Amino acid sequence: MWGPPVTLRCPSCGHLLATRSGAGRHPAWVACPTCGRPVAVVPLRDPPPLFSWEAHPQLYTHPDRPRRFGPPMRRVATLLLAVVTGALLLGAGLLAAEGARAAEGPTYVVGGRVTGLLANGTADGPLAGAWVNISGENGFLRELRTGASGTFSTGGVPAGGISVSAAATGYAPVTLDLFRDPVYSSPPGNLTGLALVLPAGSAAGATTLEESPYSDLESFVALLLGGTTLLGLSAVVGGVGLVEVARRERYAWAVAGGAAGALAPLLLFELDLPGILPLLVEGYDLLALAGVLTVFLGATALALSDPPEPPGP
Repeated sequence: MWGPPVTLRCPSCGHLLATRSGAGRHPAWVACPTCGRPVAVVPLRDPPPLFSWEAHPQLYTHPDRPRRFGPPMRRVATLLLAVVTGALLLGAGLLAAEGARAAEGPTYVVGGRVTGLLANGTADGPLAGAWVNISGENGFLRELRTGASGTFSTGGVPAGGISVSAAATGYAPVTLDLFRDPVYSSPPGNLTGLALVLPAGSAAGATTLEESPYSDLESFVALLLGGTTLLGLSAVVGGVGLVEVARRERYAWAVAGGAAGALAPLLLFELDLPGILPLLVEGYDLLALAGVLTVFLGATALALSDPPEPPGP
């Protein structure tokens, strides 16, 4: 026995079909005229069944169906993706420029003063006649002796990793590992004011102080170029996401582009680049925020969007 007429949506193909509701306590089954799959006809009851606005739209008031983001939200997502892509391209360009500068490899003057430290911790003053060895890239090696005031200086030291060792009789040797380049210098400033303090002791108490995370010029330039490549690839993902969201509303690309922007600052820190471009790193905090917002908008749009209509027969 059948009840009032109803309109149903086939769960297999999505097409609407008109039939009559069942009058019993159990659902009846009708064949979909489009795909032939059986469709359950839920009997009328109060309270209504789950999703009753689809089973009996003429009897129950249904809430609004989820809809795709409107033009304002799409414009916001597009703007955020434009910011992310532009920032990534800017960062890639800056790193490429810094890599080109670093590869120039000029020479520098390295100098400073060697002083002693007594066993009781008091200063022993400048050490005259102390041996100082300065080594650098491409086999550079220079042996010096300090003057009466404990000072030393030499030019022609190539860019990249620089090792300065000082030794004197009755004192433990000290080695200072530095890095000097047009892009990055450790310690910052002029390398002619180095201070090496030798504690009282013997050669067995030698110490090495590392002032830079970069060992040589080649690895430093490779690091900059690697960062340029990774930021460039992230910018490509952001650019594709920008086009896909603006033209086709494909918000999965918004999630991908936003994630590329949010992870860029982590990439810079992983590559030990904050000391090279501190202003860029600070600006990338805003990039990370824009990336997170873009991911949120894209994920929300995917969650609220209607599923695609199934193709017709």
